[in-house]
Amino acid sequence: MGASLSATAAPDRKPKKNRRERVSVVIDDNQSGKQTHTAAAMREVPLTNAASQLRGRWTVTDVRRKPLKNGARVTMELDPSSGLLIGDMGCNRVNAQMKVTGTKVTFNNVVTTHHSCADASMEQSIVKALGDSHSLRLETNGIVTMLHTVSSHGSTVLSLRRVELADIDGMWQLVSLYGEAIEPAASTRMVLDATAGLFHARGQNIINGVTRVDAARERSLQFEDLHTTTDDVELSTTESQLMLALEEVTDYAIDGQGVMSLRDEEGRVVATLKRL
Repeated sequence: MGASLSATAAPDRKPKKNRRERVSVVIDDNQSGKQTHTAAAMREVPLTNAASQLRGRWTVTDVRRKPLKNGARVTMELDPSSGLLIGDMGCNRVNAQMKVTGTKVTFNNVVTTHHSCADASMEQSIVKALGDSHSLRLETNGIVTMLHTVSSHGSTVLSLRRVELADIDGMWQLVSLYGEAIEPAASTRMVLDATAGLFHARGQNIINGVTRVDAARERSLQFEDLHTTTDDVELSTTESQLMLALEEVTDYAIDGQGVMSLRDEEGRVVATLKRL
């Protein structure tokens, strides 16, 4: 059962909308005192060990240089060692045999499930892009890695992204919200799998959601699609404020003591977590 967010909210804080349209200016401004961060420029890297460089979960961002529709989420698990591609296109699943030789790639025996889907054209375009893929190109900025499949004519047909966020993946304890310490009895444990784009929190209730990053910003982190499973237990004040705080998060920082600060677009700390 979903839960209402009408419980106590933090002063002068309102849930933010249109998260994808935010822009975080990346400067040291001596007049304002604000400090924000840019990510390093993307650079091409040689594909020397496909088994390790390609293995894992990737998120499709573009098909033939056109971004997926807002809200669409397509993931692919690549395992060059076993020659497998397993994908989730949001409605149907896709499997294929992949063979990588140097930078050359082929996807054979591409098969999908056959559910009736609202966006069948997008799924069809992804399947065709796999068939048209002839070679691979990798680029990274140290946080985000992009994999591009290229046709025999040299045009990019599919772009996939993998986020390297091992520093925040794992279990965390909520220790403060908006600068106020959280009593241990009211605290919430959170599991972050930002590499896979998933979030889970448990206090009195369960809060689930997805995480996203902006490849153009260093230490970018956003929480979206937050929802609760309550089992007829009302959200506590802490849980309500946590959901509001997570909606405001745009980036994070981790200190040497294993404490992570979640910050809003103005650089204010809205929540702190302690690694467990």
